[in-house]
Amino acid sequence: MENLATRFAEMPFFARMPWQVRVDLCHALKLERCQKNNNVFVEGDFGEGMYIILTGGVTLASSGLADPQTASGLDRNCPSTAPPRVLGPGDQFGELALLKKGAGAAVRTETATATEECEFATLGRVAYDKTMRAEDISRAHATTRFLSRCAMFRHWGKLALARLSMYCSPVEPPRRGETLVRAGEMAQFVYMLQEGECR
Repeated sequence: MENLATRFAEMPFFARMPWQVRVDLCHALKLERCQKNNNVFVEGDFGEGMYIILTGGVTLASSGLADPQTASGLDRNCPSTAPPRVLGPGDQFGELALLKKGAGAAVRTETATATEECEFATLGRVAYDKTMRAEDISRAHATTRFLSRCAMFRHWGKLALARLSMYCSPVEPPRRGETLVRAGEMAQFVYMLQEGECR
């Protein structure tokens, strides 16, 4: 499981997630198989999750008709000429089903076809949402605790700190020597240092 969580760090979808979140998502994975030339899913299907290819290969092809952003400009009798994408072991696809919200948002915009017998690790939408909600709650509690230790918020009540935590977001750790702000620049953010030092 830890090896798979480490591999997640190399995948764009999971790369910026905390280690423990990646481990929790690994525990939610299920194995699925698909025979050669069978469709994994079809353009227009409702998306229930994402796939990580463990063995085999997949092609992804789209007519563009299921994508509301492009379908309005297409002749429905004329398929898209975009070449299919070819994926192999370690690649992921279908992740938009986890990210898009609202009615019709998770409709598949491509058809995925197995080019050979495949084995996938799949992550369902329900399990993903449950894990990320737990992570959001955990992060909010940690942020509230951090804010309560900051001098400027030390006298704030718990409810006010909890509300403030909703507007706080982590940033990519700066490199040593990197300039965060310069004198004379328009101020846009307040930075609060959790560890390390700035001058």
